[in-house]
Amino acid sequence: MGNRFVHSACLMVWLAAIAGGGAAESTPGAATPDADAGRDASSSLRPVRLRCEYLANPLGIAVREPRLSWALESEQNGQFQTAYRILAASSEQRLAAGHGDLWDSGVVSSAETLCVPYAGSKLASRQRCYWRVQVWDKDGTPAGTSEIAWFEMGLLEPGDWQARWITGGRSDASPRLRRACVPDCSEARLMEPPGAFQERGGFSGAADHDVRGRCQRGRPRSLAGGRRGGRRGT
Repeated sequence: MGNRFVHSACLMVWLAAIAGGGAAESTPGAATPDADAGRDASSSLRPVRLRCEYLANPLGIAVREPRLSWALESEQNGQFQTAYRILAASSEQRLAAGHGDLWDSGVVSSAETLCVPYAGSKLASRQRCYWRVQVWDKDGTPAGTSEIAWFEMGLLEPGDWQARWITGGRSDASPRLRRACVPDCSEARLMEPPGAFQERGGFSGAADHDVRGRCQRGRPRSLAGGRRGGRRGT
């Protein structure tokens, strides 16, 4: 009985020693998930839904300094942007290689995500500009980078607007676009308010005119009354 008790006690001590050693050995590794979580937290903040003048990949932008916007997504609560960097390039290949030949904003310490004005090289009419944005998280750590978006400029100079009439092979303007127009105004009326015309001939009140200039003097029931102090007109 005594030997069995001693054996059990020794076994318990041995198991406790193994457990303690295992815990001591796992202590360095215990910090690894926290470090990974930190990296995941920083990379989980990413810019999405890039917009230029509130539009996705728009054509015909008419302002020389279009405004750029984006939204943020993160799987971590309380995450926010502390800085951003915008790259703009003349081709998608250059931008994918990290070369912003049109604009590199540098790291801008700002939480702004709306209506950031383009401040790069002057853009020409019909020129397409490819851009993307990288953000920094609440700890100041570089976070996610957006997908590539683009916008295309419209016609910026008066001389860019050139056109010709669409015709059926004739040298003059389309015959369907008439220079003269004779509308049918038989039912049109120009109504004059009461008192606009001087009383005469026993009539007073309103007169209505058609657009051909003929005056049809009458006494609309809602506008005109009878002759003042005399015979009522008929």
